[in-house]
Amino acid sequence: MITHRYTSKVGALIGEDGIYSGSIMKIPTYTDFVIGRDPDECDLVISSDCKNVSRVHCSVAFDQMNNYYVIKDTSSNGTIVKTLGGEKTLIKHQTLKAHSGSVIYIGDDSNSFRLF
Repeated sequence: MITHRYTSKVGALIGEDGIYSGSIMKIPTYTDFVIGRDPDECDLVISSDCKNVSRVHCSVAFDQMNNYYVIKDTSSNGTIVKTLGGEKTLIKHQTLKAHSGSVIYIGDDSNSFRLF
């Protein structure tokens, strides 16, 4: 459960689909925000029922100075990112720079988050 309020218009994820739908999660500047199934390793925990979500699936960092996000896949199944330029599937250890409005799909299309 996310317990803090978010007051800025940058550096956040908004749950689009899944158990976090409608939730806003602040991403600390220049710090990796880790998403996956392992509650000991991740800042945002996806249910262990989601078979395509890895223990440590991906991380998102916000570069406030340059106003973009860096998404890094650390999964076995890949992370899909939809940007204005199209859709990209990241494989393990691959990174991608993305901007507000891009959508990250974790495991499949039932867990998605919009960069805000």
